[in-house]
Amino acid sequence: EELKGDALGRLERLEAQLNNLPPDGVGAQVVGNEAAHRLAAAERAAAAALAARDEAFVRAEKLSEQLAVATAGRASLAQDLERSNGELESLRHEATHLASQLAAREADVSRL
Repeated sequence: EELKGDALGRLERLEAQLNNLPPDGVGAQVVGNEAAHRLAAAERAAAAALAARDEAFVRAEKLSEQLAVATAGRASLAQDLERSNGELESLRHEATHLASQLAAREADVSRL
């Protein structure tokens, strides 16, 4: 009995909605216009997303190029540092050797 009442209530509401619909064709035209507007908006959003993606791709390429230049610069600096450290070690060794020779000469002179 309760289900029957619910079904009748739903049927009455549907009939009321049908009675409130505009004449044939008008409702479909309104729905069609709304769908066309939504489609146009979706196409604009998709175009904007593609443009943003393309711009991000170009920026990523530029950043990649800058990174490659920075990496090459860092490698060059590392080589320069390694060479300078080698030269410094060689100079330290030479200074130690010269200091040793100087001490030996001073010892020779002091004996005279």
